[in-house]
Amino acid sequence: GRTPSGRASATRKLGGDEITLNSAMKALLWLKKNQNPNGSWGKGKVTGNTSLALLFFLAHGETPSSKIFGSTVEKGLKWLMSYANKPGNLSGDPGHGYDKALVTYALAEASSLIQIPALKEAMEKCVASCISIQTARGGYKPKHYHEDTSIQGWYMQALKASYMAGSKHPKLKESLKKAVKYVKGQAFSLKKGSTLNSFQYDSPGRNGFSGVKDPSFALRAVGSLALTLLGEGKSKEARGSSDYIVNKDVKRFKWGEKDLNHPLYTWYYQTQVAFFKKGAAWNRWNRVFKKVITKNQFKDGHWESFGPMEKAGSHGMQLIDSQVYSTALCGLMLTVYYRYLPNVHVDLSKDTHHKKASKEEEAADDEDAGFVIE
Repeated sequence: GRTPSGRASATRKLGGDEITLNSAMKALLWLKKNQNPNGSWGKGKVTGNTSLALLFFLAHGETPSSKIFGSTVEKGLKWLMSYANKPGNLSGDPGHGYDKALVTYALAEASSLIQIPALKEAMEKCVASCISIQTARGGYKPKHYHEDTSIQGWYMQALKASYMAGSKHPKLKESLKKAVKYVKGQAFSLKKGSTLNSFQYDSPGRNGFSGVKDPSFALRAVGSLALTLLGEGKSKEARGSSDYIVNKDVKRFKWGEKDLNHPLYTWYYQTQVAFFKKGAAWNRWNRVFKKVITKNQFKDGHWESFGPMEKAGSHGMQLIDSQVYSTALCGLMLTVYYRYLPNVHVDLSKDTHHKKASKEEEAADDEDAGFVIE
């Protein structure tokens, strides 16, 4: 689905169009133009932004062998591998631990597309470091921060992708099971006695980023997607939230909507949740989402979030950081039509991802993409 013909076919089939395809391409060209000489992106938030940008390129099917973006992807991956291999980066948990989760996610996605040992080795280092910070409750607690649903979402995406990429870590499957249990334990009802339709931030009684009821809807989407990707989309904890998203939260999908502190972060999760709902729910979401995102793209291909917590000056972000972050997240939303394989959902009751590669597959791996580690 990530080949040019596959993207076009899947996009048409699932509700996208030439506008969404062209919008994603313009964004990739902007990111290529604004990549740092050393392969990274951004200034104040380099690690996370580089990971998000590469996730967008990979979701679009770009590898080091790509005609237009090959060198861009290669330089970016080399930077991430260098980061993962440098002692202290992973154990130090900079960026409140988000950096490690995002690096792991990007390297895992790359390992699925680009089969070379050095890339897989860097991913495995990240997987081991992620699992090492999991608490008894199942949450991932960075060295200088606390465990919470927001952080949990990125770690679960990263480790799920690592599982699909064939990680050999002996505790990975058990870690994902514990992570699912943690997220289910965070579910709560917005109204007493109603169905479970949101997720608290961290400890009981703190239900939003500011310790209040989830005003931005972000955590509802984070918890629902995390469970869906790990085969729990029909659980009562995920189902109530996903129904709420496609029936009620969709009405707040407006550029400039008040009280959305992290709109692009929220919409990134919500759009995937809606996509996995399929049918009428996805059609309803898609009609709104694709128009809002494409109409608010700058002519040169980038986006700038209107959310107070996603603008320059917040979290130490400079303008270029906010632009890269916004462009990568909007771009990832626009790849939803073709980003996922049919077996995207992990079934933790089975163990089918460690099958031995055939001689043909091994030969293909050896011929990969011109991606040379110097």
